[in-house]
Amino acid sequence: MASERSPRRGLEELEESPCYQLWRASNAWQRTLRRSLDPLGLTHTQFIVLSITGRLARVESCVTQSMIHEAADLDENLTSQVVRSLQTKGLVDRGRHPEDRRAVSVVVTEEGQRMIEKGRAAIHASKEAFTAPVGDRKPELTDLLRSIADAAAS
Repeated sequence: MASERSPRRGLEELEESPCYQLWRASNAWQRTLRRSLDPLGLTHTQFIVLSITGRLARVESCVTQSMIHEAADLDENLTSQVVRSLQTKGLVDRGRHPEDRRAVSVVVTEEGQRMIEKGRAAIHASKEAFTAPVGDRKPELTDLLRSIADAAAS
């Protein structure tokens, strides 16, 4: 009699690893985001950079590429590439900082602001469905993930 095969068979040790489960959840979330953002022509990284730029603009008189890189916790070169791609799409404008010639300022365009709204709407339903299995423990999950991310960034 042939033994029943399960895709998880032999992975029992991995199944108990929080890092493996975090990896699985992260991959599933990335797939979910791709389905939400692909129709808008944006990657998740592009949307994050665009959204962070818009949020920073609410509290800063001039948003710099360096501020975006720090807030998004992205490599400086990747941030530059993403900002350039958003500029090519007409979602942001780049220019010289008025007071620091070395700094690059980034401004969300009107089209970029519309895209932020569309992206948030597209992601909202996906986010609710994705986190539904944890129910009212979402704040606890958020705190745990923040602890991991903060410790890793130190």
